[in-house]
Amino acid sequence: MLATIRFSPLEEEECRCTLWALFILDRQINHLVGRHFVIDDMLWCVNYPLDNRSLQNGLRVDLEGYDRDLAALASEKSKVPIGACLTRLVCKASVILGRIVTYKTIRPMPTSADGAQSRLEKFHELQSALACFWLSLPPYVHNIAEVSPENASQTFWLLIVAHTCSAILFYITEVERRGPGGANLPTERENFICTYKSVNKIVAGLRQVSGLAIDAVLNPMLAPSYFMCCRFILAQWRLSQQGSYRLDLNLVLKLLERMSQEQAHLPRIYKDIIDQELGRHLQPGGGVIQSLLRTDYCFMI
Repeated sequence: MLATIRFSPLEEEECRCTLWALFILDRQINHLVGRHFVIDDMLWCVNYPLDNRSLQNGLRVDLEGYDRDLAALASEKSKVPIGACLTRLVCKASVILGRIVTYKTIRPMPTSADGAQSRLEKFHELQSALACFWLSLPPYVHNIAEVSPENASQTFWLLIVAHTCSAILFYITEVERRGPGGANLPTERENFICTYKSVNKIVAGLRQVSGLAIDAVLNPMLAPSYFMCCRFILAQWRLSQQGSYRLDLNLVLKLLERMSQEQAHLPRIYKDIIDQELGRHLQPGGGVIQSLLRTDYCFMI
């Protein structure tokens, strides 16, 4: 009986959008705490959704089926309307984010040289896929100030998720340092400086977009990325004592505060944690990690 049910194109699209919204929510809520995801992307089989304007305007956009292969996730079809392209790319970026977090914190760390080699190969695979994904982004994505208002929110969302992927993939956690081959890794400070480049890209985007499209920067899905940035900025400010980092921290905290005023609970938790950090009196000495209290809300730093 169920096989005879027919849905209209609009109803089918509503189902796809709802399922992908749940998928993205799962990734955004859980990725920074390093939890197992509710939805397994290896079993996922929902076509990528279209954008609202394609439906409203009756555009005939070819559906793209979901492919779990990293090479497919890191590519994008040509000649796709901007809105539909952005929708797909946000979905793909969320899948890649989940893959990176699974590699970093959910899969058990190796205990042998062979296991360490296998993990290194997986890192290179993810590194190449992320690089290909960056290269697949349309040129207008990299110039957020020139993006039309109707596309600003998704464009900024896409950039933040992609930069978050870079930061998480390249940051070396304490657990990784204790594993096989940890002695050959870059120093904590060297790795922090490298990772901070991605954090700085996010902050630069916030500086640029906050005065142009406030709704784009107040997307509650971005709160975990903002919290990650706060942790890095706070550590950098403590190490350098440069006022510019304190101003960057104020900017991100104000965005979390604005989000919390819209009945978003998680941004309020994030802001309270950072406020608690700011109220601490630190003893001289210690490294990057030692300058911050551990929190269950961020597995990285």
